Amino acid sequence: MIKLSVINIRPGMILAKDVKDLNGRVLLPANQEVLLKHAKIFKKWGITQVFIVDDRRSAEDDSPEKRRKENKYSFPIEVSEVKIQESEDRCLNLFKFNDTEESLTKELLRIAVCYTVRNAPEVEDFDVV
Repeated sequence: MIKLSVINIRPGMILAKDVKDLNGRVLLPANQEVLLKHAKIFKKWGITQVFIVDDRRSAEDDSPEKRRKENKYSFPIEVSEVKIQESEDRCLNLFKFNDTEESLTKELLRIAVCYTVRNAPEVEDFDVV
């Protein structure tokens, strides 16, 4: 099971946990296949992350470095740790007067880092937003 940003889910993925709205109502139960319309609904309801069944994971995929990238920013493994750190430092400087532990600010910071990394000239294009 992996936690994945809603912007990175793809049709055909299987939910590992129920997706619930802020009031606790189930939007989509566990073990259901995610369709494109579900991702759009999650975004409309303010759901930012879901738990997906990860049947592809092998022993080499279980490294702490890869898990950190997947869980924090959902970058492909090919994106260098140095580039991520540089982008994160640059964005943290922009957010220095904000409480980065507040959920909305944390999500905006995550999007800013993803945008900064994605627009680096030496990084191959990947989905962020």
